[in-house]
Amino acid sequence: MSYDAIIIGAGIIGANLGFEMSKAGFKTLNIDKNPAAGYGSTANSCAIVRTHYSTWAGVAMAYEGFHYWKNWDEYLEIEDERGNAGFVQCGGVYIGDNSRYEDKVLPLFDELGIEYERWDVDELTSRLPGIDTGEHTPPKRPEDDDFWEDPPRQITSAVHSPIAGYITDPQLATHNVQRAAEAKGGEFWFKAEASDVGTEDGRGSGVDWAGGRSVDAPIVSNVAGPHSFVINDMAGVTESMNIKTRALRHEVHHVKSPDNLNFEKDGMLVGDDDPAPTSVPRWPITSWWAARTLIVIPRFGWRTRTSLITTFLTISGEPRCFVWRGDCQRWEFPTRRRVSSISTTSATTGSPYTTRPILVGSIS
Repeated sequence: MSYDAIIIGAGIIGANLGFEMSKAGFKTLNIDKNPAAGYGSTANSCAIVRTHYSTWAGVAMAYEGFHYWKNWDEYLEIEDERGNAGFVQCGGVYIGDNSRYEDKVLPLFDELGIEYERWDVDELTSRLPGIDTGEHTPPKRPEDDDFWEDPPRQITSAVHSPIAGYITDPQLATHNVQRAAEAKGGEFWFKAEASDVGTEDGRGSGVDWAGGRSVDAPIVSNVAGPHSFVINDMAGVTESMNIKTRALRHEVHHVKSPDNLNFEKDGMLVGDDDPAPTSVPRWPITSWWAARTLIVIPRFGWRTRTSLITTFLTISGEPRCFVWRGDCQRWEFPTRRRVSSISTTSATTGSPYTTRPILVGSIS
């Protein structure tokens, strides 16, 4: 059995690669060890659409992608039986190193005609009441004594991008692209975990996986997400790579916004290069069991020191959430889902802890 291209991975990038190659006339096969498209890291993604990158290619590709998301139904050319995902253009504000934006990002916006606004602190606090305007840079871990110090300075400005937004359901969006690829002749095999990648003359030649099945193709694309390094090792290319990859885990927490701000209705993306979190103004809309980001709110104001909340956010039997460190306030938000007790280890400190039966507000 042979194809023109085998794509290892069926997340949003792998599925989209299959779609675009199928449109271009390639006979494609996406394989994924998970049971459905977008079932891995994509489903836990914040699904942010933004253009603030520091290279011309990065900004240009993101800006092109924005137009695909904005005209999603037209781009797909199909109607998924599950419905199509949506794009919420809520805008975004980016806070951090002014020189980075002034020197690298905004000149690219000007060159490509991307709309933006410079906001002073008064505009920022009027649009996002309660935001912490202290300058916390550089980001620090909770075990650093300086982590708990008050900010020595205040930020002076921010950049607002009105075209930024988020996708309502990244797993559904990936299923949309799967169906669009299949309509162009692409194939998807699930529960198919690659066990070896064949090579010939320095390039991929096929894929084997558990059960003894093999498929040949002159093109093998590794889009396996956080664990793509495993595929690189199978293909024997890791040592030749100037930039290597490894899996990282980011904690994602879902809590209520401040009482004086309807963040879901009036909020926007907040990208904060200073203490380094990203916040998204949504209640999770999911097509499977994992809930995802809304916003992290520690006691310092809702512009966050992300690593302040160092463990899973746990929810008691009452609809009241609390965090593992006692230094943070408690925040009320609606009950989501009851699960059994969880024993785990803090990703930041390595300290073990066990929860009571809880309601999980989000999964990282």
